[in-house]
Amino acid sequence: MIYMNNYLIGSTPLLISLCLLWGCNNEDVSTSSVETEVVELDEYESVIRLEDNVLANPYMVRYDSETNHLFIYDYGSNSILEIDSAGEVIREFGGQGQGPGEVQGVNNFFLTSNHLYIIDHLQFFIHQYDREANYLSTVEYDEPVFQTSGAPPAPRPPFALDSNNQPAVLNNGYLLLPSHTEEGQNLFEVSTWDGTYIKHIGSLSDKAISQMDSDAYAALLDRGEVPPLDLHRAFIVEDRSNKDEYFLIYSSTPKLVKYHVSGQKLWERQIPETSEVERLIRDHYDLFLNFGPNIREPLRKYVSGVSDPSGDLYLALYTNLHTPVDNRSLWIHQFSPTGELKRRYRFKSDSDLLYFFDIDFDERLIFILPFDEAELRAYAF
Repeated sequence: MIYMNNYLIGSTPLLISLCLLWGCNNEDVSTSSVETEVVELDEYESVIRLEDNVLANPYMVRYDSETNHLFIYDYGSNSILEIDSAGEVIREFGGQGQGPGEVQGVNNFFLTSNHLYIIDHLQFFIHQYDREANYLSTVEYDEPVFQTSGAPPAPRPPFALDSNNQPAVLNNGYLLLPSHTEEGQNLFEVSTWDGTYIKHIGSLSDKAISQMDSDAYAALLDRGEVPPLDLHRAFIVEDRSNKDEYFLIYSSTPKLVKYHVSGQKLWERQIPETSEVERLIRDHYDLFLNFGPNIREPLRKYVSGVSDPSGDLYLALYTNLHTPVDNRSLWIHQFSPTGELKRRYRFKSDSDLLYFFDIDFDERLIFILPFDEAELRAYAF
């Protein structure tokens, strides 16, 4: 079985230390060698404000086009809030605790027409609720295959949430669970809610390894290469144009793979490098160089995404809050249904932005949460 060392995430004092060491500079926006349109967005509407007293510590947002409601994971209550078009909280899913349907931590959540699912990464639970917020049932999953021990992971700051190699729920209710095959050759197992096995998906690179010398790791980063320790990172995005298909995004490589819900692989495409993607390796190297392996984070390039009704895919780049750059821009890349890079959106802001987002495609609004603020923004695009 392949596994890897847990990465330790720094805290706010670390960010301050980094600024003192390097100085907080303006962001470098060099011209990419990839000839794709760059759209800069800096105007937004505050859909929910601090003074509305609706949110405490929001860290993840979903938009439901069927109801025009917003679903927001709020770390303050450890629950998912359903908010109507008037800005009122009408339902609450989850909540802190260890009782039926309660959670110790939330790594992600998923919406379908009839259900809401919460991934509790500290108890290794997937909770299922109906759309009226009634708890229905729970599936328990094993720790991820790359975990080094059977103990639950330590609580992480909410901004460190990561959907890579975590459970996911498809629109038809199928589960994608971190794979535990004996040979470790696939990243996910597809199964039904009641545990019926469908297929393994997501091939693991034959170059992937479970442990690596720190000097060798740093040398690869210095050359702009992805260390084999991080080659396994991947997450899924469902195709809204075809509910029987979904994208598997290899975060650090990076590449796109399209699958059918049956587990059949449809196509694969490498994602071209851009200046903002290349910078993430430089950031990662600088962090590692100055603080060493004890605070090593995983190398991530793309970390979350959504698709539109026509099948275009929108992926957010990792926002490295440990890098001492004031208000570093969030980038979202738009891909065609066959994986070609079409457009790059850069969000300029007076505060850092989180990388979990969603989009109202009818009104052409991108919903984004600023870091450490009780606010939800809508950028028109």
